[in-house]
Amino acid sequence: MSARRGADIWSLSHALMGGIARRVMGHFVDLRSSLLKSRMKVALEAYVSFILFVTVVAAAASFASSFAVLWLVLRLPCSLALLLSCAVAMLCSALAFAATYVYPSFRAVSFAARIEDDLPYAVIHMAVMSAAGATPEEMIRSVAAVPRDAVAEFMSDVVRDIDLLGMDLVTALERARDRSPSRTLSEFLSEIIGIVRTGGNIRDFLVSYSRSLLGTRAAKAREFSETLSTLAEVFVILMVVFPLLLIVMFSIMALVGGQIGGLGISAIMFLITYVIVPGLGIAFLVILDQIMPKGE
Repeated sequence: MSARRGADIWSLSHALMGGIARRVMGHFVDLRSSLLKSRMKVALEAYVSFILFVTVVAAAASFASSFAVLWLVLRLPCSLALLLSCAVAMLCSALAFAATYVYPSFRAVSFAARIEDDLPYAVIHMAVMSAAGATPEEMIRSVAAVPRDAVAEFMSDVVRDIDLLGMDLVTALERARDRSPSRTLSEFLSEIIGIVRTGGNIRDFLVSYSRSLLGTRAAKAREFSETLSTLAEVFVILMVVFPLLLIVMFSIMALVGGQIGGLGISAIMFLITYVIVPGLGIAFLVILDQIMPKGE
């Protein structure tokens, strides 16, 4: 159902905005690479039509809703309501355009992170098969059959190019290298292509490369552990020790009375308890979410 809904929105966008999209395609050429690397399976012209469609809908919807609120609810003069509604519509359309424009890049970055996490295990898989005498194409097909694996998703397109488009293995791998969102995977595919062309020892390469990837992952794990330890110490200081000291200090000051910056001591304690401490907690959650490994 989700695939059908996706096809429907692309078709609707192209039907409404396809003519305009064809005239402005030259300004969106850089999107082609992002679309390929994000695996969105949509043509550039269709996605440009979607960008234009979303931008127009956002502008119309925001204009209509803001004008209704400003004129009918807030009772502003019609000319002022129109002026403010136009400003809101321009802002919302710009945000919608920016969001849809960068969305393929965000998907490509997310997919690249998943590939980086799964690539060591895929290389080990290929090394084991190589030791058993499998050919490079058999190794690619076996990796592509692994469930819930980012490298398998990527390699499935290589298998598709070989089976449906009739490409040889080298050509399919070259195309895969060009659309890879991960630099590490691109380098790996380049090495595989060179070995297949020259007839080199692929088993020794896969064993060596898998050890290199695992060593890099171990180094990143140690670095992450050290960063997490530092954050834990900062968390204890800012979220436990510092608030307790402030609460104790202000509790003593409350007995004496007075104000700080025009605020009463009780108001300051309220802000510390219900605003500052939760805000710091949310900030730490955001930081942890950004530095945590994103692999499945």
